[in-house]
Amino acid sequence: MKNTFRKFFRLLFLIITVVIFNNCGDKSNTRINLPEASTENSQENTKWFKEAGFGMFIHWGLYSIPAGIWNGEPVKDDRYINPYAEHIMMLNKIPREEYAKLADTFNPIDFNAEYIVGMAKKAGMKYLVFTTKHHDGFAMYDSKVSDYNIVKATPYNKDPLKMIAEACKKEGIKLCLYYSLGRDWNEPNAVAKENRRNTWDFPDRTGFSYQKYLDEKVKPQLAELLANYGEISMIWFDTPELTTLEQSLDLENFIKTKQPHCIINTRVGNKVGDVDEMGDNYIPESTRTKPWESPATMAESWGYSVLDTEEYWKSSDELIEKLVEIRAKGGNYLLNIGPDEKGAVPILAVERLNDMADWMDVNSQAIYSTLPMEKTKIHNGRITQSGNNIYVHLFEHPHSNTIVIYIDAKGVNNVYLLTKDGEIKLEFKATLGSGIMISLPAKLPFNSVSVIKIETN
Repeated sequence: MKNTFRKFFRLLFLIITVVIFNNCGDKSNTRINLPEASTENSQENTKWFKEAGFGMFIHWGLYSIPAGIWNGEPVKDDRYINPYAEHIMMLNKIPREEYAKLADTFNPIDFNAEYIVGMAKKAGMKYLVFTTKHHDGFAMYDSKVSDYNIVKATPYNKDPLKMIAEACKKEGIKLCLYYSLGRDWNEPNAVAKENRRNTWDFPDRTGFSYQKYLDEKVKPQLAELLANYGEISMIWFDTPELTTLEQSLDLENFIKTKQPHCIINTRVGNKVGDVDEMGDNYIPESTRTKPWESPATMAESWGYSVLDTEEYWKSSDELIEKLVEIRAKGGNYLLNIGPDEKGAVPILAVERLNDMADWMDVNSQAIYSTLPMEKTKIHNGRITQSGNNIYVHLFEHPHSNTIVIYIDAKGVNNVYLLTKDGEIKLEFKATLGSGIMISLPAKLPFNSVSVIKIETN
């Protein structure tokens, strides 16, 4: 009984303390932060993400009109030979009033949400991340917060996000939404780092408030996105810039009060978030404790760019190998397409997605719901595991027509090669050490990555 009373008075004291604390000081600056999502909830919410393995990124906006060229001059950045075309407003120091005129001619009549989502599904992608607002501040959906959006400011006068959401629901694809956080070159209060904010329109940031930007644009637009487009599986933040830990936690809690199962990535800033987001096109050396993702381009830019000539595009084989490497390290591959100003997907992207679709049609079981097997190594290849099955991904054909896998031979039931004609049984035998030697055909089914399935008991 004494312990019960003691616990009651401790709880009462804690409640009174919190109430007093949150009512002290300037009311305008007072915000009550909800507790962080528990580790258990985070693991449950990210279950679908870890099983999915492969997603589509869509970078699309006003920047697809100049496509890397402004007034006859290519996008400028001394650090890169072929800079990001979607950064043209900042890199070429284009005044926001001049840049905003792009909306007058933005009429993407070739945009087809069902085709794009269908292409993603065919390629084996389980989720889709759509760019709702990039660094230029232009909303690619029907926002009531700002008239600077594709419905109100362009002759197109349609909401592509609504179409994407409907297509994703129809095809069973998880819908996720990209939102540029710290960078918004159309907003004076988006006071990002000096070399990343709009200094040409707003050279002096005195009097501007990042918190005001969060309260008056970011959170109201997030509220729209979470209320008007059905279930949102992830808010994919970018460029936290000067966001504080308190602000990152506040955004996380704001999202989870709207949709509790919606996850966020760590680009909300300060290591907050459910999914550890890698740098652009970066693949870590090994597995990580937290669910993680590698966002990647097929060429150089994320948005459509005429400067991305064929020499800059990764081959289909290279993209497949990256998918395998990432899955073998326990991560997800988020592969980008950049539709052009008419909304059409570049033909080089379509070709690569079709090649990946052909590969996934045979080998998807070695990608979905798999775990890494880093302790088991093979030369020029990767290994994944799902249940009692071990998948050996070969990046090239061994010269000896055999391959040795260091696992207990007594636990192996059967070995198969995954092909377009089905699973072909392979001969294997125990080695002198702890392993099995598998005999391979003279030619493997894929030039990129061929997969051996080992059934164990």
